[in-house]
Amino acid sequence: MATVPATDGSLVGVKVLDCSQSLSAAFCAATLERMGADVVRVEIVDGPDGAASAFLDARLSDSEIYRDYLGRAKERRPIDLSGPAGRAALAELVSGVDVVVEDFREPLLATAGIDVTSVGDHPVPIVASVTPHGRGGPRRDDLASDLTLFHGAGPGHAVPGLVADPRTMAPLRLGSHQGSFVGGLVAAINVCAAVLARDRHPASAVVTVDVSCHEALVNSYRQSLGTFAYYGGGMGRDLAFGRGAGGMVDHRNLKCKDGYFNLAWGGVQQWDSLKGLLDHPEWMEDQDLATPALRYRNWVKIVPRLEEWAAEFEKEHLLYLCQGWRIPCAPVNEGGDVLAVGVLGARGFWQPVQVDGRTTSMPGLPSRRAYPARPAESN
Repeated sequence: MATVPATDGSLVGVKVLDCSQSLSAAFCAATLERMGADVVRVEIVDGPDGAASAFLDARLSDSEIYRDYLGRAKERRPIDLSGPAGRAALAELVSGVDVVVEDFREPLLATAGIDVTSVGDHPVPIVASVTPHGRGGPRRDDLASDLTLFHGAGPGHAVPGLVADPRTMAPLRLGSHQGSFVGGLVAAINVCAAVLARDRHPASAVVTVDVSCHEALVNSYRQSLGTFAYYGGGMGRDLAFGRGAGGMVDHRNLKCKDGYFNLAWGGVQQWDSLKGLLDHPEWMEDQDLATPALRYRNWVKIVPRLEEWAAEFEKEHLLYLCQGWRIPCAPVNEGGDVLAVGVLGARGFWQPVQVDGRTTSMPGLPSRRAYPARPAESN
């Protein structure tokens, strides 16, 4: 297959060793190649304990999407890490590149016994790890797939109906493995930042990029992904049809007994289902609310009524009611709920910020870049 030309020359001259076994890390390498990097693809045919993918969907490396869209490296090297010859071959490749991308259960180079600080005269490469939950924290050893990451990060909670029969009804998933792509994109952005910062740090010390795909989805997910899953297309800017960012007024959070709740009512099926749930109240027959476009224009006739209704229930009860009528909905986590998620705190996702003389916590980056300390400058 012919290599797709780079669309950007930002990384021309940068050499990347792609050791990925998952879509997330492979998409990272493919993105770097599109920016002009020279990518060498390493195919691990066997290896020591730990030299296995951290992603349950690693089998997708044999799929058409992986081969035709992501597997674009100009050069491929099969390597058997079960013996010293293979480890020596990998060390030689590492010694000649600027970036190593990997996604193994344990850090690949350490597992193969390779010390990147002593592999040759070439500057020590940036080592980028793309794993489900990052290299630190209480869930560092947990495996995951695109599906479990999507649901574990929160967006999958707003499913339009209960799964009545798990044997015949598959879990909701985004189209085209978008959950995996988000982690790969965040990794590529961080690699670019690390490459640009290399001239400020000693080339003999290791720079690491540690990406948690879970955190990437928590921090980077946007409604357009959900819109693609439900409607088969992206969000436009046409407010007349309520499909633009400013027109999604039906997703306003409703105050309920124990917090806030979010439900969608703008679409035809959503509106009809909501009518059934509310027992066909007279106000819903108003001709000003007869079409989706009219409902978006006249949302002030709807939201106060829904707020009055939601105030009588707790979040879990509303979830049960709305899912029973197949209405896309989700309980809303408040700041305290999200702060209580242990894995985010352990990974240092929350960053202290001074606001009006008080220290509060704000979301940080969905990744970690570790630079070595700069040597003291002499006078």
